[in-house]
Amino acid sequence: MAITTQTPEYFYFQSLEEVVPFVNSEKEHIYRVSLSPLLTKGAALSDDKYFGLGSTRMEFSSEGLEQFCWHLKTNPAFVQQAEREGLASDILNDRLSVLNKEGLLKNSELIIDGRENQIIGVVSNRYCGFSNLSLLETVSVALSDKQVRQKSFLHLDFGKFELKEAYSYNSRLFLRLISTHKTGIIKGKGGEGEDITYTGLQLSNSMAGGHALKLSYYLYRLICANGLVVPTGSQADRVVHIGTAKSFSHRLEKAVSNIVGTLKTTHSMIKRLYGIEFVSLQAVKAGITDDICNLISGRDLRKEFEDMAKLKDWEKEGMTTDEIKQDEDQLLIEKVMKHLGGKGGKGGKVIHSFWRDNASMFDIINIFTEIANSLPYREMLETQENAGRLADFIDKNRKKFA
Repeated sequence: MAITTQTPEYFYFQSLEEVVPFVNSEKEHIYRVSLSPLLTKGAALSDDKYFGLGSTRMEFSSEGLEQFCWHLKTNPAFVQQAEREGLASDILNDRLSVLNKEGLLKNSELIIDGRENQIIGVVSNRYCGFSNLSLLETVSVALSDKQVRQKSFLHLDFGKFELKEAYSYNSRLFLRLISTHKTGIIKGKGGEGEDITYTGLQLSNSMAGGHALKLSYYLYRLICANGLVVPTGSQADRVVHIGTAKSFSHRLEKAVSNIVGTLKTTHSMIKRLYGIEFVSLQAVKAGITDDICNLISGRDLRKEFEDMAKLKDWEKEGMTTDEIKQDEDQLLIEKVMKHLGGKGGKGGKVIHSFWRDNASMFDIINIFTEIANSLPYREMLETQENAGRLADFIDKNRKKFA
């Protein structure tokens, strides 16, 4: 039987007045406990659900169990395939016993959310815990014109940026800030009109291990209320949780300043993507068929549409295997775009704007970010990041799409 876990709750915020009390409470209730002393006292997994001893048993969040398994050098998928009741607990208890006797768990610590009595992560004692409250303060210092520590978190100053939204699950905060700068003009049968895209930053930080603090460009397209998360392409876009909290804060301030300094490159990228007309055959030749089919988190569009994108036997006559694959991939992309970006599709708002004549590659990317808006938060965030990586690839390889 698989270990029963709790799915982390997702939280959505639209203002600092909502975010600050949440992260303040989070900081007060998330704490770390050394693992090895617990094992010495007899703590173990039980009932394929709990870890602990006696009345001090704790449950796992789904991400907490995954980290717990990997920390024990055990694939979580293998553990969760256990069929006999109690087998999953036996497997993990055996690993705990062996690794603890070998002294390999002496530096291991559990991350516990006291509000839910849940294990939400596992880290080394060298892991630098950095609260999401500290994240807000440090980003404010990096962006504020005053460059001084804020006396009140309710009066955080992000300079030329403002909070667009924030998401949180399993102690991982996604903070989205947009600048007052806007870019974009759309042209078509209706003349010219504004197609505004605001640029900004996304910062994601985890208090439970498993993820470095990550910085990305964030684009918000007003016409369809779509978010797009684009990689910076810089080695400075990740801040690893090592060292002291003070040194971590300084490294984060420097990373934020560096990313803000290169934010203008996103304006040029948007304009270039606007200028690339979507042509299905060029997309296939550029090798992005699978990227498109796997872009929506949790869906395989190739499997969904491949039966509609098969050539007839008589159409294949005289064609090589590579030619057949290219034609079928082209047909596949066209079917996907027609279904998702058509007037009745979830991603059709931009394509069928009154102003537009032909779809650009930026429009195609936004089909998927528009669909992302209707997904659960986790899938939405993953889809927006997938779309951003594809946009970055298209921009960097734009000659392939000409």
